[in-house]
Amino acid sequence: GNSEKETAMSKKNRFLLRTKEEADLNQYWYSKSTIEAMVKEVTAEAKKCAFLSTPSVYFSLPKDSKLRSNSKVFDLDPRFKKDPGFVEYNFNEPSKIPKELHHQFDYVVIDPPFVVEKVLALYAQAAEMLLPEVSHSRQQLFIVTLSISEK
Repeated sequence: GNSEKETAMSKKNRFLLRTKEEADLNQYWYSKSTIEAMVKEVTAEAKKCAFLSTPSVYFSLPKDSKLRSNSKVFDLDPRFKKDPGFVEYNFNEPSKIPKELHHQFDYVVIDPPFVVEKVLALYAQAAEMLLPEVSHSRQQLFIVTLSISEK
């Protein structure tokens, strides 16, 4: 029921507690409230989601949920390899996304490590491979960016 979801959300975020950010991989986790908002959005909209460079959101989905078992986390961090939803992914090489995953997702969440045109283009290429072909059905893309103010 709904109260189960609320209980799960009100608990501490286990991913944030257990997973240290790796500066070498340009990892910076969202706050607990941001993760909760993103999980809520994805849970409401997606049936099969591809999480590109967004492990904190993927691992915050309820472990036993249908969405979690239907989804994949695309990441470079070897710490996540033991998860059945893990797909090794380097954003510089979208062509290496396994063919059997092409056009298998109705929703893609992306958090590019760098917000520059070249990187965004590579993620767009990956999203295009993962989402259904335009003529077939609804596609949803959730791109997260950070604004950095100059001092």
